Amino acid sequence: MEQHTAKPPPTSTFFKQTRNYQVSQQAVLLALINRHFSLSLSAPKKKSVVAQQMITVNYLRRGSDTVAVDEFIHRRLAEIQQYDISQGVAPKTAARRCENNRIAEVNHLLIDILREFGYSFSTKVTDGKNGTIKTESVYSILYKGTTLFTRSTIQSSGLAINKYLNDLLFETQTTLVSKNNCILHHMLPE
Repeated sequence: MEQHTAKPPPTSTFFKQTRNYQVSQQAVLLALINRHFSLSLSAPKKKSVVAQQMITVNYLRRGSDTVAVDEFIHRRLAEIQQYDISQGVAPKTAARRCENNRIAEVNHLLIDILREFGYSFSTKVTDGKNGTIKTESVYSILYKGTTLFTRSTIQSSGLAINKYLNDLLFETQTTLVSKNNCILHHMLPE
């Protein structure tokens, strides 16, 4: 009699591509924000084995102004989770949704901050399935009417920026990236 061992289900190519694009988008947004703020970053608690690694943004600092990103996102996720539960979503399901909601909410906040500095975006909002929050995907980034990034350059530059930021976090787990970091500056278009 032949024995079969259970194989893990194949990783969804769609999930991997989508998550990698979200990672690239986050990295490009962080590099652009670094033109205006110092960045306090942390390595995530869980290592990604399927897709590129997301980065936790602790806070942004500009002079004496601080944007407590992680605290804001934590409060926002708690609100979303409570809302989901009030709408009949099982508490376990609402808790499980938090990671995807985190990625979307961080990117939404970064986009909003950059809009305040005059950046504009060509985006597509994807409806969440089964009542999950909508995600805004950036397909181009413009500044003063000039296109800085297209979808393909967001992907390519974003992967390089993400690798650089994750390399900074490899040894220390947290890092402060000074405003106008020269390496990030050179990874961005003029």
